[in-house]
Amino acid sequence: MSVEATGAPLRVSELGLIRGERVILSNINFVLDHSEILGVVSNRIEPVNYLFRILLLLENPSSGSIVYFNNPLIKRRELIKKIGFYSCQMDLLESSTVLENLLLLASMHGLKKEKAL
Repeated sequence: MSVEATGAPLRVSELGLIRGERVILSNINFVLDHSEILGVVSNRIEPVNYLFRILLLLENPSSGSIVYFNNPLIKRRELIKKIGFYSCQMDLLESSTVLENLLLLASMHGLKKEKAL
């Protein structure tokens, strides 16, 4: 049985990040299954940047755990061969709404509208 077949590709549990006295991320929990796309919309860019830096193994969280493909000790080099990352910074279609942009990305990955929503 392949590693991918044994569970969800991504499990995030009780993820937190503290910088000095500031709590940047607190109690983030989610599971991302095969063929799902994670999109984050926020009015504050800093927590989103830190979340993706942690998910891409560029930053260590203060608390919680991230498990990729049932492997809590996966190395970044191994991870980037298995996932895709698309930064929306300056890459959204300005003539489209956020929802239209997300649906476009979903369709590019073969997801139907009903599944993407």
